[in-house]
Amino acid sequence: MEQLKDYRLEQATFLHTLTTEFQNIAQMVIDALPVLTRYTTIPKSMSEKDWDRTVSALSDYYQIIRYYYNIALLTESGVIDIELLYIFYHDEMSTFVIIEVISYLIYWCGTDLDTAAHYHPDDLLVISGTLVKLLEKLTSVHKEKGFDVSSDEETISGFKEKMKNAKSNRKEFDNSSKYYLDKTVAIRKKENGV
Repeated sequence: MEQLKDYRLEQATFLHTLTTEFQNIAQMVIDALPVLTRYTTIPKSMSEKDWDRTVSALSDYYQIIRYYYNIALLTESGVIDIELLYIFYHDEMSTFVIIEVISYLIYWCGTDLDTAAHYHPDDLLVISGTLVKLLEKLTSVHKEKGFDVSSDEETISGFKEKMKNAKSNRKEFDNSSKYYLDKTVAIRKKENGV
């Protein structure tokens, strides 16, 4: 019993050290969102400035997803206790935010901005599957605490269906396909050829 108390104390101490990182992530989401919501459709061309801003926003989003993915792996392996993760960071591990961030990354797949932002669609599929499992566990704990989780369950279910379609319909992710090439964004060349 004493060992369990010590273990939980170590877990709590470790999780407490992640607070600053979660605050940084929240700020990154806020900063990148206006850049990515600017486009309702993929443009055929972009200015260099818009290209740089969008790549930076996508890079930040990918960094966020990689962070959540590492948390998911640590939880899967038992290094992080799911109950304590829930207690410390339920709000920070928002189902809606995580799925929204992944969705923006997927949206820009096949535009060359994904490559510039250093992520690949196949990586997103793997990361998405792992994160969905984590979100399901957190939602289950939230439900056990007596909260209404119907919105989270619906969001997760819709996203799982979207990922299932993405896996079965690889044209969005196959960089040799015509669809992928048609979606590619080209930097608008200046008149002087620079």
